[in-house]
Amino acid sequence: MNFPLASDLTHEVSKNYGVYIEDFGAAQRGIFIIDDESIIRYVSVSDLGAGRDVDAIVNILKAAQQAKAGKLVPANWKEGNSFLN
Repeated sequence: MNFPLASDLTHEVSKNYGVYIEDFGAAQRGIFIIDDESIIRYVSVSDLGAGRDVDAIVNILKAAQQAKAGKLVPANWKEGNSFLN
C-alpha cells in the first residue's frame, strides 16, 4: 500500500476528534481531510450504520486539493471538469 494505515485501539484519536460514543464503546464513522499545514479542509461524521461512498470521498479529497491551489470547485465537480472563475 502506498499510504499509511493507523489503528486507534485506545480510542484516543476518536475521542480527540469528538466521534467516540462513550456509552457504546465505539466511534462514529468520521472522515477528516487535513492538509499539510494542519488546516481542516473537510469533515464528515455519520452514524455507525451509515455507509460511505469511497469514490465520493476520493473526489472530495481531489476537490480540496484543487481548492487549496486557489481553484474554485463547483458542486458536483469531478476530476477533469472545469473550474469556476
